[in-house]
Amino acid sequence: MEAAGPPDAPSDAPADGSSDRRAFLRRAGIGAGVAGAVWAAPSILTLDSAYAVGSCPSGSTTFAWSTATNNTLANTAAKVGTTTTAGIDIRIISTAQTGVAGSGLIFNNWRTRSGTGAQVTCGTQVDYPMGNIGSFYSLEMAADTTNCTAGTGTINRNVEVVFGFFDAGTTTPHAVRNLAFSLLDVDVGSASTYTDQVQIFLNGSATAASTGAAAANNFATPGLGANVSQPTAGSARFVGTANTANTSPASNVSLVSKPSIDITKVRVLFTDISARPTSIQWVGISDLTFCKV
Repeated sequence: MEAAGPPDAPSDAPADGSSDRRAFLRRAGIGAGVAGAVWAAPSILTLDSAYAVGSCPSGSTTFAWSTATNNTLANTAAKVGTTTTAGIDIRIISTAQTGVAGSGLIFNNWRTRSGTGAQVTCGTQVDYPMGNIGSFYSLEMAADTTNCTAGTGTINRNVEVVFGFFDAGTTTPHAVRNLAFSLLDVDVGSASTYTDQVQIFLNGSATAASTGAAAANNFATPGLGANVSQPTAGSARFVGTANTANTSPASNVSLVSKPSIDITKVRVLFTDISARPTSIQWVGISDLTFCKV
């Protein structure tokens, strides 16, 4: 992440690294014809998927980030959008933070970031796009516990979001399968001003989700950018290893759940693991695709 400086101009071209994502999905056995993220007016995210026969009987669906009902800005637990093809609501179940001021520092906004004013902003720091993707939900932590100016942050500060899947118009959970999504911009600050760590938990478990080729694991082996690592083999914990520009996918992670895993909710925990952060930092979640069970 390069926090300082003006935002880059949005682009309708496919995100760099889309071919890598397709290759990763093929290797994971989720299908031989998965297309990359494509951005075109009205900037609706599309991810055409050809899943293994029988694994997605209701057909795959992609969350359309930029529709009028889904392009929301909400800092409370609430519905953030409905998938029209599957009739599934995506709702923010909860958010939390430690060592981070609560007002305005968790950006609970599933939205397409294009056009004037759609960038992520903290004080004078601007980030657009993130991981070379124009639509995402962002988790942000300021330089200290009170504002977005220069300062020394709290050791092990963290923010998190829990989101889930529900029958449309209700708060009744509805399981999905073949859940695919990307984590964006999991990197290290220039001059080691911060180190991003992101962990994924499923269905209320207190243990990070499992990854790997074995059928019992929650996710297939993740697709990692060049500047992000998986320190513990088989655990969905990802750590930045180098500073990465906004327009690069080098700190992105691609995840695809195993076809047999029913998922009702996902917890994304974002933590700084540097000696002590001295900069704002943020990561994103994007490319949300799944099958209705």
